[in-house]
Amino acid sequence: MELTKEQLLDDFSVLALSNKEVVKNDNIINSNNKAINEHIHKSLKKQLNVFLLASVFLLIFILPYVIGTPVSFVLIVVFFFAIRYCKKSLDNPNSFFGKSSFYSNQRSKILNKNAMQEKLKLIDTATQRNNQINQSLNEAGIFMRIPEQYTTYKASVKIFTYLFNSRADTLKEAINLFMQEEHQERMEAKQDYIINKTEQAAMDARAARIEASIAAAASQSAASYSQQASENSKRAVSTVQNRVR
Repeated sequence: MELTKEQLLDDFSVLALSNKEVVKNDNIINSNNKAINEHIHKSLKKQLNVFLLASVFLLIFILPYVIGTPVSFVLIVVFFFAIRYCKKSLDNPNSFFGKSSFYSNQRSKILNKNAMQEKLKLIDTATQRNNQINQSLNEAGIFMRIPEQYTTYKASVKIFTYLFNSRADTLKEAINLFMQEEHQERMEAKQDYIINKTEQAAMDARAARIEASIAAAASQSAASYSQQASENSKRAVSTVQNRVR
């Protein structure tokens, strides 16, 4: 069935603003993951350096009197390259060191610190919000009406503006126009697209109306379910009372 222009405007306004929030949440997830990994690497490198210095001190000033200087020198070289390997393996979770219980235990201890827990909560909140957004879009049927390759932020914004400015009246026309401009942008090496204030205001208004409509429908559904449950409960009580009589 051919989608009306109004339906398309509604769908792409919701898609654009939803994608904008998803991108924002993705940035939160990526930045906090990066900060956590950098902190873990920094802490582990510091521990490995301390371990190396302690080992060198032991091998230079104490063990030579027990095992001899040549053996101590060999052990120093071995420890040096072992620590160096561990440092390089920090970025590779599939390495021997990355799979070791030492790495796992130290990582867990670092993640249990308050500062890391706060970052993990931010990541979890952003991830849950993205899942909720995708679920809402799916339940609204948008992913069934709009081809997947045109549900990205850039595509949804540009297609909305085509429809809003009457450069296209159907989904097919809008997609063709989008593909033409994408090809032109690739030729000119342009990647950014700026939406003007009028288009942004129209998009915000439509998305807000759709969200309000969805919320109202959900509230009405919940009220209806509650009323039905109450009536079922009353009937159940009445049935029990009749049986008792």
